Amino acid sequence: MLAFNINVGMVQVGMVQEVRAKRTLDRLQVLTAPTVRVRRAGIEQDVAPAEVVVDDVVLLAAGDQMPVDARVGAEASVHRLVAQARQFVLTRSELRVGIDRILQAISWMLPPVAALLLWSQLRADRGVADGLVSAVAGVVGLVPQGLVLLVSLAMAVAIGRLARDRVVVHELAAVEGLARVDVLCVDKTGTLTTGELEVDSVEVLAAPPASEVAQLVLLDGRFDHFPRVVAEGRRVIANMERVSALFLTKTVCATVFAVAVGFSGAVFPFLPRHLSLVSELTVGIPAFVLSFRSIERPVEQGFVGRVLSFAVPAGLGAASVTLLTYWLSGPAWFGSGLGPARSASTFALGVMSLWILFRLVRPLDRFEAVLIGLLLTVLVVGGGIVVLQIVFGLGDRLVRRHRSR
Repeated sequence: MLAFNINVGMVQVGMVQEVRAKRTLDRLQVLTAPTVRVRRAGIEQDVAPAEVVVDDVVLLAAGDQMPVDARVGAEASVHRLVAQARQFVLTRSELRVGIDRILQAISWMLPPVAALLLWSQLRADRGVADGLVSAVAGVVGLVPQGLVLLVSLAMAVAIGRLARDRVVVHELAAVEGLARVDVLCVDKTGTLTTGELEVDSVEVLAAPPASEVAQLVLLDGRFDHFPRVVAEGRRVIANMERVSALFLTKTVCATVFAVAVGFSGAVFPFLPRHLSLVSELTVGIPAFVLSFRSIERPVEQGFVGRVLSFAVPAGLGAASVTLLTYWLSGPAWFGSGLGPARSASTFALGVMSLWILFRLVRPLDRFEAVLIGLLLTVLVVGGGIVVLQIVFGLGDRLVRRHRSR
């Protein structure tokens, strides 16, 4: 149900933005609709191109567009280019393509890992109910819940910021397009301040057709908005790369837990509420904050490769430390029950996850340092309770006292 709600929210965000962009461009076309100066019956007047009739004398000045009839216009180069551009609806987004590839891989991996974990927990002779709870705890951690929604929200926020500069974005994914640009297309009046532009070829589009097919439209025609557009695109790409690495680290860690427990036959080291707590503190809250931080760095190709190069070793490290903590805090060493061992594992996973977060966002600014400090404080307070449970067996004593009443 959570995944369904996330997908519905993502679709709604995209639909609202595209409808708003369409309405804005419709108003723009009304304001900037081209007119033709004609002499009709000896009187000069402005009419729409479609209203030009036989015997009208068309008056042209420098820079005016030449109105043509439908038969000739259909063969004109500008109409062919516009028709070709309209065939491509979706903007290519490396973020969207990369995240889709990640989710597709997880969807293929999920069924066998879930089956292995469920089989191992039922084989541990803890009953069907407890086995199902442990299996659910392991499977839920594999899903990067909220990642797609955060990407859409970050793009929507960037679009809202650009709208204040009178830049209309047709589609959510288009906000990252200019940040990755390697071909710059301008109309005949477009200029660059440095005067160092090297041009291989030029295709001229008239303004109204161009605004219909363009993914980014400058309402006031000012090219000095381009740096802001590029900066917003870079901010979204950089933040989403960090957020994706955070989510994927959690997925790698959960996969190691499920596979290790599945083949060993041990009891899963977490309950669903344990993983939910750690996920919210070390992934959910930081990911939401990082999605809207101000950051700008040059965009490089290879989004998926960079994310995996961070997430795989980080996830393996966090899982190894957590499993070792689970084993050391179990009955073999301290004589404690399953509850304290699970609490110790939760604390260890939380600390490792915050260390991973620190490695991901460094160098820290003041806000990020305060955020990680607050999250660490919450874990330390919880960790103190865990130590008391393990060393003194307070948790087991309280449970036995409660049952004896």
